Amino acid sequence: MSKVAVFIDGGHLRSYARKAKKTYNPAFVVATARATLSAGDTLFRILYYDCDPFSGTVKKPVSNTPHTFPPNQSFLNSLAEEELVAVRRGVLKFRGWERTKASLAATDAAVAAGNPPPAVTDADFSARFEQKGVDLRIGLDLSTMADSGAVEEMIVMTGDTDLIPALKLVRARGFQVSGVALPNYAIIGELRQHLDLFRSVAAW
Repeated sequence: MSKVAVFIDGGHLRSYARKAKKTYNPAFVVATARATLSAGDTLFRILYYDCDPFSGTVKKPVSNTPHTFPPNQSFLNSLAEEELVAVRRGVLKFRGWERTKASLAATDAAVAAGNPPPAVTDADFSARFEQKGVDLRIGLDLSTMADSGAVEEMIVMTGDTDLIPALKLVRARGFQVSGVALPNYAIIGELRQHLDLFRSVAAW
């Protein structure tokens, strides 16, 4: 019997869940984490890493009028209330605006047809965000878990190669680290080299 902890990079899981058209809610996250367990495993804790949606007021790219992103912490707050779940929050930073693919395609089509490009409005842009602090928190918790000796195996659900130094550290301290292959996702080679075992979620 092995005591295990499951570490989930929320951005990674959410990306593949959306591609599979799954409803992304706390119950889905918990069910996916538990689907990685094998017979005989004892779950110590699910650690979930993500950011709350950006909140704040910024200026729109064309009209320069203010646009407010309201605060919304309901998802992570609800997930944190689930049994054996701990939520670690990073920060989502606003990094400006970028033209949407549809807007760029419309401009290209107009130019190719010899027509003047359509006027650009605020609706032609989408907000660009950058997630900060998530991989750092995963790495710190992996190290802390190894120091505590609370588990025998750490299951890591991520595609982030920035975690390789933390994975190497945990393995050097004598702990097994497993990666998770989600449906239609294969663990990349660079990450596979620093994992001991491979688990899979066979079906959503």
